[in-house]
Amino acid sequence: MKNTLLTLYIIFLVIAAGFGVGAATDAGILIPASVPFALILIALLYYMGGKPELLAWAALTVGLLGGTYLQTGEPIEYGMYFIYMLLTALGIFKSPYFLALAWLFHPVWDFVPRTLPQHMHDLPLACAFFDTPIGLYLLWGSWKKRWVSFGEDSKDAYWQIGKTFFVGMLIVGISYAAIMAAETKVLIWAALPLAAVVIFSFRAMGARAEWLAWAVLTGWLGMTYAHTGNSLDAVVFFVYVVISALGVFVSPYFLAAAWLAFIPWNFVPHELSLTYPDFPLACAIYCLPVGLYLLWAIRKKRFVPADAKRPSEMVTTVI
Repeated sequence: MKNTLLTLYIIFLVIAAGFGVGAATDAGILIPASVPFALILIALLYYMGGKPELLAWAALTVGLLGGTYLQTGEPIEYGMYFIYMLLTALGIFKSPYFLALAWLFHPVWDFVPRTLPQHMHDLPLACAFFDTPIGLYLLWGSWKKRWVSFGEDSKDAYWQIGKTFFVGMLIVGISYAAIMAAETKVLIWAALPLAAVVIFSFRAMGARAEWLAWAVLTGWLGMTYAHTGNSLDAVVFFVYVVISALGVFVSPYFLAAAWLAFIPWNFVPHELSLTYPDFPLACAIYCLPVGLYLLWAIRKKRFVPADAKRPSEMVTTVI
C-alpha cells in the first residue's frame, strides 16, 4: 500500500504542477510565481528522499519540461520531447546528473525563437526562473549522492534505458498515428492494427517491462478526454492514474478492467475539440483486444503484483 500511495502522490504532483502553471498563466502572474512555485515543488519532494524522489523528478522532467512547447505543433518540439524522454531514462538508470542537465539546459531552449499563443508569451522567461533553481537543486543532490540510480548495480542498465525510451516513443507514436488516421477518416480501420502493434511491441519487451508499460498506457488512456476541460473527464483521468498504480502494486486485473470499462465510457457524450464522429467506436475497437489480451495474460500469471514480491525484488519488478 505504501508504494501505491507514493505513486499516487508523485502523479498527483505532476498533474497539480500542470494545472498550477495553467492557473498562473490565466491569472497573468506566471513570471512572479515561477520561483516560489519551484521552491514549493522542491520542498514537497525533498522529504520523500531516495528513489521515490528520484522517480518523482523523472516524472516531472518528461511531463513538464519535455512537453512545454508541444502545442506549437513544430516537429523540432517533438524531437526535443524525445530527447527529454532519453535524458529521463538516463537519469533513472545511469545517473541523476542527467536530470540536472535536462533542467539546466531547458532555460537555454526556452529562448529559442518560436511562435507562441498570446497567453503563453511569458512562458519562456517564467520557465527560465522556474527551471534554474530546480536544476541547481538536482545538481546539488547528485553531487551529494542524495539519490542512487536504479541501474547503478545492474549490468543491463542500457537495456532498461532502451526499453523505457521505446515505451515513451511508442505511446507518442500511437497517439500521433491515431490523430492522422482520424484526420484522413480511416480511424475505425486503423484501430485494430494499432492495438495489435501495441500488444506485440509491449510483449516483446518481456513480462516485467511489459507490465509497467501497460500501467503507463492505462494512465495515458484515461487522459483521452481530459483535454476537453470537462471536470468529470478530469476526474476520470485521475481515477485511471489510481487504477494504474493499483494494477502495479495490488492486482493486474485493475489494468484489464480499466481497458474494458473504457469501452462504454467512449459512448458517453464528450466535448471533443475536433469533430471525429467515428472516434467512440474506433476507441472501443482499440480497447477491446487490449482488455482481452490483458485478461488472458493475467490468467496465465504473466504479471504478478509488486507488493506480492520480496522487498528486494520490488524496484526491479516495477522498473
